[in-house]
Amino acid sequence: MAENAYCVKNDAAGFVFYVALESQAAAGTMQADPTLAAGDVQIALGDGAFANLATLPSVVPSAGGVNVKVTLSQAETNADHLSIYFSDATGDEWYDLFVTINPVTATRGLAGTALPDAVADAAGGLAISLAGSLDIDATDANVSLILADTGTDGVVLGADAITSDKIADNAIAAEHIAAAAIDAATFAADVDAEIRSYVGMASADLDTQLAAIQADLPIHITKNTELAGFPFKMVDETDGYTAETSKTVTETRSIDGAAFAACANDFTEIGSGWYKITLAATDLNGDTIILKFSASGCRDTEFTIITQP
Repeated sequence: MAENAYCVKNDAAGFVFYVALESQAAAGTMQADPTLAAGDVQIALGDGAFANLATLPSVVPSAGGVNVKVTLSQAETNADHLSIYFSDATGDEWYDLFVTINPVTATRGLAGTALPDAVADAAGGLAISLAGSLDIDATDANVSLILADTGTDGVVLGADAITSDKIADNAIAAEHIAAAAIDAATFAADVDAEIRSYVGMASADLDTQLAAIQADLPIHITKNTELAGFPFKMVDETDGYTAETSKTVTETRSIDGAAFAACANDFTEIGSGWYKITLAATDLNGDTIILKFSASGCRDTEFTIITQP
């Protein structure tokens, strides 16, 4: 008869287990070659009455052994709990022993039976679909879709799935973004489109639109570019406000903090103390320009100019 690790309820293989019986003559030791006779070992199924075992237990090994081999038939395992009572009929060789066994059911996967002992998705079986509450097939298909998305154009999210209030501070930091994770050309094109949309620019040529805006801005002095008709006024050296006419003006300029040098062109008198000069590109070839206009009997007239590229 096959031996199971656990007693399985109503198993065709029955159940085999071993005990040892304590000697009355030498208490604390196991009785060697205990004598076992009919009626010495009985079994009760559940709360039923005791009855002799169908198979009288045997001693192994047969000579000098202390192991008592107990073999239960299938019928003797067909209960939720078993009570086996050992009692020496002669009353003088070994002490009584009481053993309780609680058989398990085969579908619990013990004693070498399949786990579970039922068809998949059937009652008591492993759930692999919605009928069993866990749809492994559908889950596998969903995972495949997610992998496909993340491997091409990313996971498709619903509107407002990611908003600023749902992203923790520093959740997206530079060191967390892999190199080339954001394509520069695509990013630039998107930014260009967003800016044009926001400011209402219809043209796809952002440079053209910006040039048109720039043309409408106030006049500014451009670096290394001629400026015609630059006006200045000469006033009395003493009172500081009386206009001085018909003066011979000396025009000088300092470029980016260098020493003063003569301007490229001479002045022209306008009248009422006003004069003008065409500043050559060489006079304005710097980021900061100082202009100084001097004449006898006049206060110097000075200007500081910050040029634009």
